[in-house]
Amino acid sequence: MREFPAVERTSNRFAANGLVVLTISDDTNTEKLNEVLSRIKTTLPVLRDKESKVFSAYHVAPLPALYLLDREQKVYSVWIGPSKKREAELSESITALLNKQTAP
Repeated sequence: MREFPAVERTSNRFAANGLVVLTISDDTNTEKLNEVLSRIKTTLPVLRDKESKVFSAYHVAPLPALYLLDREQKVYSVWIGPSKKREAELSESITALLNKQTAP
């Protein structure tokens, strides 16, 4: 959850380029999740994956895990674990992906 501010800023920065950020929680305790979301005051959508189907499909084990998917929903970049440089890492990869997708 510490990375939410960086992810949210990156989402806002690239929204005009078509970036859509979805966050997914497999937390089964709705009350606890809502408390955390209220505390961090995020505007990012948080999807519930109580049965961990998405986590299984993308082989997510340690958290936090961030996946950058292209327009065809193929994995372009993956980050596992926290990082103080996450915002810069995200911006760099998103820029490279956008450049790749707009190249002739």
